[in-house]
Amino acid sequence: MIALGMQASAITYPTLWVSNLLTAHRLNNELFQLVEYGKGDSDLAPGEHYILVEKGTPEAQIKAIAWRIAASSGECLVHSVNNYLENLVSDQVTAREFTISIIEFARPYSEWAALKDETKLTLREAADIARLAIALLPEPQRSIELGTLRERCNQSSYDWNKLVDTLEEEFKREVERRLGTDQPVDKSESEKPKLTKREAVEQAKQIIQSGLDELEESLQLEELREESGLSFSFWERQVLPPLRRSLQSTKLTLEIQAYLRETDLARQFTERNRITSRYRITNREFDQQCHAIRFAERQSAEKPRLISPKELFNLESKNLDWLVPGFLPRHMSAMVSGLPGTGKSLLSIDLAYAVATGGLFLGEQVKQGKVLIINSDQPLNVTASYLSDRGFDEDTPNWKVIGQTGNMAAWTIKDLDLLETWLSETKPDLVIIDSIRTTICYPLGLEEKSELVGHWLKEVERLVIRYGSLLWVHHDNKDTNLAGVSRSSGSTAIPGNVSVHWRLEKASKDDSDPNRIFSMPKTRLFEPSTLTVRFDNTNGQWLNLGRVGESPDVAKQNQSLQQRVLDLLQQRPSVGFEVQEIREKVGGGDSLYTVLSRMVQRGIISKRRGKTSKSKVYFWENNFSPNTQQETVENLEKVAQPPLSQFSQLSVRNETEKLTAHESCSPNSHLTLTQKSPNSCESTGHVLGDENSCPVSDTAINQSHLTPHLTGGGGFCTSQSSSDENPSPSQGFAKGDEVYVMDCPKLKDKRMTITSITPEGIWVRSKNAIAPSGPFKPRQLRKC
Repeated sequence: MIALGMQASAITYPTLWVSNLLTAHRLNNELFQLVEYGKGDSDLAPGEHYILVEKGTPEAQIKAIAWRIAASSGECLVHSVNNYLENLVSDQVTAREFTISIIEFARPYSEWAALKDETKLTLREAADIARLAIALLPEPQRSIELGTLRERCNQSSYDWNKLVDTLEEEFKREVERRLGTDQPVDKSESEKPKLTKREAVEQAKQIIQSGLDELEESLQLEELREESGLSFSFWERQVLPPLRRSLQSTKLTLEIQAYLRETDLARQFTERNRITSRYRITNREFDQQCHAIRFAERQSAEKPRLISPKELFNLESKNLDWLVPGFLPRHMSAMVSGLPGTGKSLLSIDLAYAVATGGLFLGEQVKQGKVLIINSDQPLNVTASYLSDRGFDEDTPNWKVIGQTGNMAAWTIKDLDLLETWLSETKPDLVIIDSIRTTICYPLGLEEKSELVGHWLKEVERLVIRYGSLLWVHHDNKDTNLAGVSRSSGSTAIPGNVSVHWRLEKASKDDSDPNRIFSMPKTRLFEPSTLTVRFDNTNGQWLNLGRVGESPDVAKQNQSLQQRVLDLLQQRPSVGFEVQEIREKVGGGDSLYTVLSRMVQRGIISKRRGKTSKSKVYFWENNFSPNTQQETVENLEKVAQPPLSQFSQLSVRNETEKLTAHESCSPNSHLTLTQKSPNSCESTGHVLGDENSCPVSDTAINQSHLTPHLTGGGGFCTSQSSSDENPSPSQGFAKGDEVYVMDCPKLKDKRMTITSITPEGIWVRSKNAIAPSGPFKPRQLRKC
């Protein structure tokens, strides 16, 4: 028995620190020695120590344990979970799996502390950690920690040093009390006031303005009174009352701001009652204060000023800083809404992929950047299916996703501090949150018609737009009599608190119609557009089929006019032409103003006041470098290919987001051309459709065994020239001809239009490209 006992005592288990020992006993005790926070021997055992950090655990509590472990030469590891332990060990299987995950995913304390150093603290939280640092840390670690805490709570050096001096004196008195050496050395010295009256009043003002709860505020004010040597009656009757009156409006504003950021319903209720009682204001007056504070937070920091007429008319039209040209500016918030099944979640995934890869969204070139996807509307495995269908994989750069799994809760507005941490860590250019109902309304118990929903939208926007753009996903109202922003479900405060509103709806009542109408009921600083779009279920991309409301002839004329204007302005980059000069050179009539306005609003060109006349000068700035221009054209050409007519039912697990697709061809028409011949469509490996396609020769049809009803094919038609002579720019080619580029891999088999013929060569451009490509030699081109 003795030998067995000695052998057992020789085994050393890692220590696991937990908040509740009773709950933690459900874990696998064969792997850890459990210790509860705040307990344990003064001399800790060396070896591995794991600290389990549950949701809401104070940072000071974790650092106190970690610093004790470091002092005992132990190794400290931290495992954080965004949940409570009792939810993670509900049964034996999950408890065993969670125990193993602690060992696998725990990170060193230094990494955990470095992440925490990037987050902000309240003065109360910083003071709690500072009190422990003074007691537990040696120099120079103590000074480094105190300096970091000052930055995290955003205090001035003077105020922070005063607070640290107070905490050090408090610690010294506590040590002397425990050692029994708390003896006054000199009566006259001990009775000498440490602060003057003015210094005491200034410090009292800082305490009252710091946003402490009533108990902590009273304790600190009493300690300050004792330190200053002022009598109780003088302090309570002649100092604090006038000081509180002078700061009452500031204090009330601070407390209401804290109330507006509170997500716990019970605390909201008690805080509202406490504020109305303490400041003796009615519920109506309280609501008025809330509205006033929300309005003030939305206003620009720049004050209004007088602008002279000369300054006004000399203002240059500056292009917006676009994330997606014509659709979403950088550092703005947007919302996409629609009825279930229209594909709004798929549209947001398409946008995410375009930003992460620097590709196309609805035909527009997107600036590459980082993306944070928060999907609380459906399980994470459904989101993963959407992402995979669009092309996301492990090698796709610049993206992170947050969702709901079996043991991980979905993100809600109650975890606003977590969002702030994620933003500071990832610094995303785009944040997508799906949806408003599941992240704000349901967690807070709010109806969508409540104006408080708009307030919380602004709170999230306030955090996100410091880094990039924000896109919310929301639902539409089924009432077809409503229009504009009123179609979105709930209060108009929801679309009213975003800068851009997109809507996605079916193009017809026919459920088999794959087309959708993409509209913009609300925009800010740029022109809205209404488009016909279609989801391509072969690659998860949305295709832009053109504007709604324009006849094909008008649309073609405007597109041609826009190209002629762009070609002209590119001849004099950054210099430009006045409207009359443009009309003389390219024509256009009255539609010229419409085209110029659209080009300015979409950020393609800019305008400014002329130096010698009052007319506006329109100009183009070359923002395309030679190294990236070909890549941009290649990306833009992806949506210029003929859309496929073969659609199948999109497989989606979430019934509320099922997109009905159109079966326009029989299964036998899903064919691939395996032989090439002159005048045939060279599209080996591509599915054939019937829209925007070229005629297929009888030979090709017979070789492919097409069904009789299919009369069109996808891909591109080519005509092989029998002559080896290279045509010159004046022989065989003219402006407006449609051609293929023969020996450019990035533009191979892409239908291009000749925009200009110069001595340097021939310039070509795709239908949706912003800038032309070239110059090419005639031998490099082939007519369609």
